[in-house]
Order: sequence, then structure tokens, then C-alpha cells
Amino acid sequence: MITLMTVYDAFLCKVNEDDWAKCYNEEDLEWFIKDWRSILNSSIPYFKFPHCSLDIDEERQCFVDEKMTSEEVEVLATYMKQEWLKRTIDSWENVKTQYDEADFSQANLLKTFIALRQEVKEEAKEKESMYYRSVKKKPFGYRRLAGGNKNDRRRY
Repeated sequence: MITLMTVYDAFLCKVNEDDWAKCYNEEDLEWFIKDWRSILNSSIPYFKFPHCSLDIDEERQCFVDEKMTSEEVEVLATYMKQEWLKRTIDSWENVKTQYDEADFSQANLLKTFIALRQEVKEEAKEKESMYYRSVKKKPFGYRRLAGGNKNDRRRY
């Protein structure tokens, strides 16, 4: 059974957020978990056709489907990174300097952030595409789509 913390850990390996490093007490951790959950909730709709259910058991803080694997976790974590970057880029701290006539240095930073966000978006789509091409770590049986042998013993 995959816990939400497993997905959060996979996500945190992909980002370097100083705000989350300052966990001094239980209250901080609760706030962080709520923040990660909001990012997870925003990322789930991007995962179009998972091989398992992405429903969450709120009481146990885990995914309901026993068939969920590390492959789904990896795709979700990458989409979480995309959502986190989106939030970071869209934050007022980065946008407000566009309206300040004296300082244009942030424009290049913002351009870099937007390019990075596009890279992560493409990375997430690539991981999702690879995920769709395999079922149970085996390639999809494309021969069946072209009228291949219906009695083929391999199960896809």
C-alpha cells in the first residue's frame, strides 16, 4: 500500500525548497503536509489514464488501490514538481518586479523559471508516456491492435 508520505518523499527528492527545511515542531510538519497535499491534489488531474485508482483513504493517508506501484508514484511526484514550479513562478515576489521601472533584472530570472517549468512539464509528459507504454513492466501488446494472434499467451 502506497502512503501519501511515499509520494511526498519522491516529490521532495525532486525539489530544493528552503521553506520546508525549517521544521522545528509538530505544527510546522502539519503545515508542510497540508501544503504537500494541496500540491498533490493539484497534480492528480494531470495523470490522465493511470493503471490504478488514485483515490485516497483519508483516514489512513494512503492510496486505496493495492495495485499502485512506484511507477505511479514517480509520475505523480513529477507532476507535483510541475505544480510547485508553477506556484513558485506565479508568486507575487517574482511577478511584482515586472511593474517596477527601476529594476528589470528579475525579468531574466522569470524567463528562466518559465523555461524550467516547460522542461519539467515535458519531463512529466515523457514519464507518463513511458508509463503508458508498459503494463506490469512489459511492453504493451501493439500486435493485438494490428490483428495479431488472439491466442497469444502473453497477457497485457
